[in-house]
Amino acid sequence: MKNKNRDMTPEEKSEKLDHLRESADQAAIKMEKGKTILTFTQAALYLDYKYSYLYKLTCKNKIPFRKPNGKKLYFFKEELEEWVDKFRRKKKFHSNTYDEQIKKQQE
Repeated sequence: MKNKNRDMTPEEKSEKLDHLRESADQAAIKMEKGKTILTFTQAALYLDYKYSYLYKLTCKNKIPFRKPNGKKLYFFKEELEEWVDKFRRKKKFHSNTYDEQIKKQQE
C-alpha cells in the first residue's frame, strides 16, 4: 500500500496543510459552546458594513474579533451585538411637546 503523501507535490502538500490548519482553527473556535460564530463576510453582512470598513475596525482593534493562527477573522455574534449596543444613542426627552411649545409662543 502506497503512502498518498509521498506522491504529492510540495504545492499539494502545502495546500493540504493549509486546509488542515483551517479545519483546526474552525474546530477550536466552535468549542466555545452557546456562541454563534460569524466569518468576516457574515459579520460584514450582519452589521451592514463594507468589507473595507470592517477590516479597518479590526486593524485598529475597535471591534471584538478572533484570529486563530493569524489567519481568518471570526466574530461572536453576541459580542457584536453588545458592541453595537454600546454605541446606541440615547433619546432625549423634552418635557414640552411640540404642541405645548406652539401654545407658549402664541401666548
